[in-house]
Amino acid sequence: MNDVPMPRPLTGYLAGPAPEGPIAEVDRRVADLLARRCDLTDPVALDLVTLLVTAQRHGHSCLDLNRIDDLLDDLSADGTPLRPPIPPVETMLDALRGHPTVDVPAAGKPDGKPTTDDPVRPLVLRGDRLFSQRNHANEASVAADLRRLAATSPAIPATVDDATLDMLFPGPTVDDPKPLRPDPQKRAVRSFLNGAVTILTGGPGTGKTFTIARVLATLIHAWPIDRPPRIAVCAPTGKAATRIGESLAQAATGLRPDLAQRLVDIEPTTIHHLLGSRPDTWARFHHHAGDTLGVDVVVVDETSMLSLSLLARLLEAVPSGARLLLVGDPDQLESIENGSALRDLVDADGTSSTLTGRVVRLTANHRAQDGTQIGDLAEAVRLGEVGTVLELLADGVGIHWNPTANPPGEAGALLEPILPSLAGVDWSVSDEGDLELVRNHLSSSTEHRLLCGNRHGPTGASTWNRLVEDALNVHGTWYPGRPLLVTRNEGQLGLVNGQVGVIVRTPDGMRACFEVRGSYRLLHPSQLPPVETAYALTIHKSQGSEYADVTSILPAEGSPLLRRELLYTAITRARRSVTIVGTDEAVRSAVERRGFRMTGLVDALSRP
Repeated sequence: MNDVPMPRPLTGYLAGPAPEGPIAEVDRRVADLLARRCDLTDPVALDLVTLLVTAQRHGHSCLDLNRIDDLLDDLSADGTPLRPPIPPVETMLDALRGHPTVDVPAAGKPDGKPTTDDPVRPLVLRGDRLFSQRNHANEASVAADLRRLAATSPAIPATVDDATLDMLFPGPTVDDPKPLRPDPQKRAVRSFLNGAVTILTGGPGTGKTFTIARVLATLIHAWPIDRPPRIAVCAPTGKAATRIGESLAQAATGLRPDLAQRLVDIEPTTIHHLLGSRPDTWARFHHHAGDTLGVDVVVVDETSMLSLSLLARLLEAVPSGARLLLVGDPDQLESIENGSALRDLVDADGTSSTLTGRVVRLTANHRAQDGTQIGDLAEAVRLGEVGTVLELLADGVGIHWNPTANPPGEAGALLEPILPSLAGVDWSVSDEGDLELVRNHLSSSTEHRLLCGNRHGPTGASTWNRLVEDALNVHGTWYPGRPLLVTRNEGQLGLVNGQVGVIVRTPDGMRACFEVRGSYRLLHPSQLPPVETAYALTIHKSQGSEYADVTSILPAEGSPLLRRELLYTAITRARRSVTIVGTDEAVRSAVERRGFRMTGLVDALSRP
C-alpha cells in the first residue's frame, strides 16, 4: 500500500553508528529523491546532499564543506554520540566535481544573473560551498543588483548644507539629558543623499527611525524638481510595516510642519504588497527586473527579518538611479528562511566589496528609561561577555533574574506582575463609543509582555498561554478578553501578520476587535484569518515591537534555540524592566553560543 520508496541507507560518514541526531528523516527522503532523479550514487556525495538539505531547513543558504562539524555541533546542542570522522575537503570536492548535476563555476567568474541559456543544474559548487541552484541564483542576483545600484549615481541629485543638518539634528539642551548624537546620523543623511545604497544599523533605541525620518525630510527639503519625490517605505511583515508608520509619525515631531506632514502621509507597506504579489501566476510579483518600481526612494525597515529570496526579488525591482536605504539590527534573530542578509551586508563592509563605506552604525541607546541598565545588559550579551551579563542579571537596575530550572513551577510568581492588567477588565461593547475603552484596555494589557524562546514545551508560548488562561479561569475559544495574534495577512480585511486584537462581548455575540486602517472594527470570528492566543509570544514574533516590561522565559539548557541572538532580541524588546527566566547554565549557553548561517553572499559581493 505504501508506494513511497524508503531512502536508501547512506554509506558515507553519516552511515556509521551515529543516530539521526540533527539529520531528520525528511532530510534523508528529500536528498534520496534528488539522488534518484539525478543518478547520484557516490556515497560521500549522497551524504553531502543530505547535509545540504538539513542546512537549508535550518536557514543556511549553502553547505560550507569546511564547517560541517560546526553545523552538526550547532544543531546538536543537547549532545549526540560521536560520529565517524568527516572526510578531507578535497575528498568531498572530488565526489561532486564532474557530475552532470553539479555546476562548478570557473574560479574568478563573477556571479552574473542566470539566463535562459544556462543549463539548469540542481546543485552548484562554488569554491568549498555546495548550494542548491535556487539559493546560489538568489545570492548571485542580490550581489549583481547591489553592484548595479551602487554603480549608478542617484538620478536626481540633492545636496544639503550644514545649517540644514543642524536644524534637523539639534544639539544638546538643558532639558535633554540624553541628547541624540548627531554625527553618525548626519553621516547617514549625507551617505543617502550622495550615494544610491546606504545601510543603517543599530540596536533598538539607537535612533534608527528618527534617522529615517530626518533622512527623508532632508531629501524632501532638498528635492530640486517640481514634483515631490516618490518614496516607498516597506518592511518584511505587516506588523513591522505598521510599526514603522507609527514611529515615523512620532519622529516627525519637531520638524517644519510641511515636512512633518509629508512624513505622516507616507503609508508603509509590506514588501510583498509593494512588489504586487501574484500567488496564482508563474511570476511571483508584478514588479521585477523587467517592470521596476516607479519610485525615487526605497526604504526597508527590519531588514534582519528579510529572507535571501525576498531580498533578491526586491532588489531586482529597484530601478537604477533610485536611492535604497536598508535599515535593521544585524544582532537580532535572522529570518526564519534561508540566509542572513543584513548580517552579510554589514560584514561585506569590512571587505573590498560593493558595500565598502556604505554602512552606518548607530550606537547610543535612548530607549531604556529611568536609568535602567537594560542597554548595558543587551550590549554585554551582544559582545558575549558572560561575566558582565551575570553581574547585571544579579544586580542590574531594571533587571530581574529567576534562575529556575522549572518555569511552570514558578508560574504563580512569574505571572503575578502580568495578571492585574488582564483580570477584572470588562470586555463588553455596546456601541462604537466603547471601542476607545477597548483600545485603552488592550494597550495597557500588553505593556508587560511574556516572551518565550520555544513554541511548545515547558518554556513554550503555547504552555504559557494555557497557564495564563488557567490563572484567569477562562476557557474555550471565543471568550471575552482573549488576545489574538494574526498569523497570516488578510488583504481584504486589512489585517496583517503579527497584528494583535482582542475578543469582546457585544449584543450580537462574540466579536474580534482589531484596528484596521486607523480605526477599530468588530469582526465575526468566522471572518478572521488564522489567529492564535497572544498572552505569550515567541521571541521571534516579538521582533519589531517594544514593551514597557518584558518577562522572557528561556529554553532549557541544551536547546539548539538557546543562543546569543535569542537572548539579545528578548532583552531589547523592553524599555522599563526585563525579567530573564532561566538557569545559570542556560544563560551562559545563550551568551556563549553565537548563531551562524553558512552563506556565500559576502564573497559574492567581493567579486567584481
